[in-house]
Amino acid sequence: MDKANPTLNDKAGYQNRRLTFDDKTLRDHNGRAIMMQWEKPIMEHQGKFICKNGGKILNVGFGMGYIDDEIQKHDIEHHTIIECHPDVWQKMKDDGWMDKPNVECIFGTWQEVMPELEREGRLYDGVYFDTWDEEDIGFHMNVQRMIRSGGLYSWFNKSDDPYTIQMHIKYQPLIQWFDIDCEKLEISPASQKEQADGGLGWYWNPDHTVYWHPMAIRQ
Repeated sequence: MDKANPTLNDKAGYQNRRLTFDDKTLRDHNGRAIMMQWEKPIMEHQGKFICKNGGKILNVGFGMGYIDDEIQKHDIEHHTIIECHPDVWQKMKDDGWMDKPNVECIFGTWQEVMPELEREGRLYDGVYFDTWDEEDIGFHMNVQRMIRSGGLYSWFNKSDDPYTIQMHIKYQPLIQWFDIDCEKLEISPASQKEQADGGLGWYWNPDHTVYWHPMAIRQ
C-alpha cells in the first residue's frame, strides 16, 4: 500500500474519503494536497491550448475548477465536465456550475462515463485530463477515440525528472495517435510541508521549478 495514497487505483475508496477546500488547497482527510493554488497558472495555460479550436471541450477531473474557469473564458460551443468525488461535486453545485448555459456536468468516474459518451458518438475538439489517486495511462490509451482529427489534448504531466525528461515514458504510446510537443513553463511549486500537512510526502517535487506542458494534436 502507498502510505501517501492509501486508495491508489481504488475508486470506491477514494470517493469515500473526505475532501476539504480552503482558498488555496483541496486536501484529503490525511492532510495531503490534491490540488493547490500554485497550479493555477499551469491550468490557465493548458486551458488556453485546448480551447484554441473552439468547439466542444471535455475536462476530466474538476478539482478546484482552475481549468474549467479558464475554459469558460473562451468562445466554445459546449463544455463537458466529468467529476467522481461527491465533495467536489457538491462544491461544483454550490458554485453554480450546474446552472451555466453551455456546461454539462456528469457525475461518475471516467471509466463509467466514457463508454456512454462513446456510444452516443461524442467527439471533442479539446480534452484535458487530471484525476487523482489512480494510474492515468488507462485514459491516455483510450482518449484518441473521443477526439476528432486535429483536436487538441493535454493533461497534468507527471514527469519524474523535468530537467532531463520532458514527458514521462508511460505517455510515449500516445504518439501512435497524436503529434506531441512540450512547452517549457517556469513554475513555483508549494513546499513539501504545504503539500502534505500530515507529513505524507508530495504530489510534485517542490525542488522542480520546470513544468513541461504537453500539446498533443490528434492525427
